Order: sequence, then C-alpha cells, then structure tokens
Amino acid sequence: MNTFGGVLTKNTMAVSSRYDQCGNLTSLVFDKKGKHKVDKSSKKLIEDTLLFFAESFEGAVKGAKSVIGRHHMPPIVICAALNMYWFPTHSPDNDECTWFSLAHIARVIPLDAQHCKVIFKNGESILVNMKSTRLEAKRNLAAKLKTIVDDRCHIKRTFLFLPDSGMMCVSDNNDPYMTSEEENHHKG
Repeated sequence: MNTFGGVLTKNTMAVSSRYDQCGNLTSLVFDKKGKHKVDKSSKKLIEDTLLFFAESFEGAVKGAKSVIGRHHMPPIVICAALNMYWFPTHSPDNDECTWFSLAHIARVIPLDAQHCKVIFKNGESILVNMKSTRLEAKRNLAAKLKTIVDDRCHIKRTFLFLPDSGMMCVSDNNDPYMTSEEENHHKG
C-alpha cells in the first residue's frame, strides 16, 4: 500500500468501503499508482474531496439532479475542469458502496447474475457485487451528466486561417467572426 494525500485526484479510479480486522469502516482507494487503505468511509472521502474543491456533497447531488433529472443515487461532478465525474454503486450511506471515476473505466465484464468486474484503463480491476447491466446504467448516467456539463462549460472554437488575406475565421460555439492576424498578435 502506498501513502495517500487525503483527497481524491484526477488519478483516482475508485474508492471502496470495507471493514478492517477491528470492525472499523475504512476505504480502499484505487489510483494509477496503486492501492491505499484510508481510515475513512468512501462517502467521507468524497465529501472531503468536494470540500477541497469548495463544494458540498449535498450541493453536488442537488446540482446533478438539476442537470439530469431526479435519479436515486445520481452521479456527481467533483471537478469538471479535472474530468472528475463519479458515480456510486449503492446508496452512499451503504457500507457496500463503491464510487467509480467515469474517466478510468475501460469496460465492465459480467461474472454471474449478481457480480461483475470493472476493468480500468491501466489494466487493474475490481469486483463489484452488482449486475453488470445495472452498473453500466449507472456509468451511462454519469456519461450523460458529463456530456451536459461539458457542453455547458467548455467553449468550442474552430479556427480557419486564410493565408492570402492574413485573416482568420473563428467560430465560438457556432458563432463565426473574422479577425486579422495583426489583431491576434496585439491580444497575446
């Protein structure tokens, strides 16, 4: 086990609550560098990470519901700028709850009627006590949240440079305008 900095990062892939030998609720944090045992529940880690980014758990849930509609156990945005979209397997208050980062899942493999395996993009995996179809539905809902939030937050720009005229055609979210190369040098 490696050391852990206290909050989840863009490199964190999943957080799974579990009891230790003494009966204390802890978490196993999966990230690109390995696994970390933390003496907090998965929900507490999510809450602490949201606070680190000046958010609250309640606000993240309320915000997600306002974007994707009323869903039980919705995915949440921890930090859109860092591509941190997360979803729970169970109720966040359930000791069995595992949280997944949407960005790190490569695929979900069904194992039997009630279990599946999540394969991360780095080749690591985790077993989940849930039907693969149910987990995929949760993953798809998180992807929907990401798509809507990204569309609302990110400006898409298209550039077309016209070398003969020294002009550049720019389109911000399908609103085109022209600018000269000289104007661009003065702005920088």
